[in-house]
Amino acid sequence: MVENNGATKPEKVDLSSSGVRISQPFRGLIEDFRKARTSEEKTQAAQNIVNNKKDIPEEYNHFTKVAEYMLQDKTAYRHEREEVLPVKPREKNGVMPDRIKTAEEVDQFMCNLQAGKTKSLISDVIVTLPVINEVNKIIINAVKKDPNSGAYTRSLNGVNDSIHIANGSGKSPDGKWNTEQGAVKDKTQLEALSKIIAEKYPLTIHLITSDEVSKWQDHSTLLKYGSYYMEKDPQFANRWVEHQQLHEDFKNKFNTFVKDGMKNTSDFEKEMQEVSKKVADIFKKDVEIMEIPGGITKKNEAIGRIEEYEKALKTGTLHLEKALTAARTQDPQKENQASSKEAAATSWVARVASNNASRSQGTQIGGGRSV
Repeated sequence: MVENNGATKPEKVDLSSSGVRISQPFRGLIEDFRKARTSEEKTQAAQNIVNNKKDIPEEYNHFTKVAEYMLQDKTAYRHEREEVLPVKPREKNGVMPDRIKTAEEVDQFMCNLQAGKTKSLISDVIVTLPVINEVNKIIINAVKKDPNSGAYTRSLNGVNDSIHIANGSGKSPDGKWNTEQGAVKDKTQLEALSKIIAEKYPLTIHLITSDEVSKWQDHSTLLKYGSYYMEKDPQFANRWVEHQQLHEDFKNKFNTFVKDGMKNTSDFEKEMQEVSKKVADIFKKDVEIMEIPGGITKKNEAIGRIEEYEKALKTGTLHLEKALTAARTQDPQKENQASSKEAAATSWVARVASNNASRSQGTQIGGGRSV
């Protein structure tokens, strides 16, 4: 490029993370694909990508995958404005897809999106951005909390199962958890922890119950619309990455707390409070750029409910130790043991009293004969 003074200005060269030059023609191929609308435009854009796939860096592999699939099955894209969907593993011959690899692809895409090294598949389409999986889980667990909802029930069961797994509990033949081999043998203690999480810290439920693979559920949404989320809020990818780190860090602390016998309850509960505050902040910003069922009214209600949790969290009130103490006094097994001991003691007192009465009576009878 020649500037006004006649000097030549070096052309800016962008590189991928692997050092591959991202040329202007490459950018053109990607943008042509993203903006294609008719069947003919899509087919041509896909063909151009396949023909030049050796020049496309790995950060854009999702474009190559889709383009190859489109050319293999053109009927799927025959109709004008047919959706272009990311290619991900599908169930085949009864074998479930590899969700781990799918989740890893989501991770890599979002990290590249965060760094500005890639784009999502679609461009220039007026769309309503769907709710991502994690936001939906928070709505289920902390906003609606509907006891008649199967999704909510599964979340609560998931908390209970996660607690027992971390505890090292076993399962009896009837499928019930058995705490005999666990770090915490008092089952009511584990139930108290589960209840406190559900009632006071529902913003942590999805962090406890979701595993590393669960992000595969957002594969289509993020790879298709990720750039749109970023256009509405440039911090979206940063928050997503932060959320994943919260998953990993808190799940590890949760497992350690239970595995070590639920000691230092105050420290762990303070950790739950801090994590809940972070999740609340992420949720409010994420849900602002998404469309939830019920429109703006339901969205405002959801944000209002989360702000109620934030207000309660600011007080710093601790609940866990009190709940565990109450559970100890209400342990049915201990109550049964206490009742058995009390009954045994009562029986012993009765026998002693009866024996004393017999001896007293015998003395009186014997004394009568001696008079």
